[in-house]
Amino acid sequence: MGESPLDRIIERIAQEVSRNPGSVRRIPALICRESPDTPVMDLVIALSSAARALEGYFAEGGPAHHDAMDCWRMAALLACDVHAAACMSLPHRTARDILAYWHAHDPYFLTPPT
Repeated sequence: MGESPLDRIIERIAQEVSRNPGSVRRIPALICRESPDTPVMDLVIALSSAARALEGYFAEGGPAHHDAMDCWRMAALLACDVHAAACMSLPHRTARDILAYWHAHDPYFLTPPT
């Protein structure tokens, strides 16, 4: 039995966090670009799952724990963007839809942190 698409996204998030600590903010856009047909709420679940896994593996206060908290934040912000797009009657089901929303209405995930 192979990995599910959701498992692959969770693994991709974990890889990205381990390769680039402190760069969680860029992960949603990265995953959306890599997997545009993915249901966007799967990405919310994946970010939450990755956050939970990171919390379980690393001590509170360390850099990985900070990344876990950032994963929780990004999951929440992404869910808010999905809700905002829905309230505006915009497409909001796939990663491609939310990328279009970000380009038109909210570039937070598209811009590098300062």
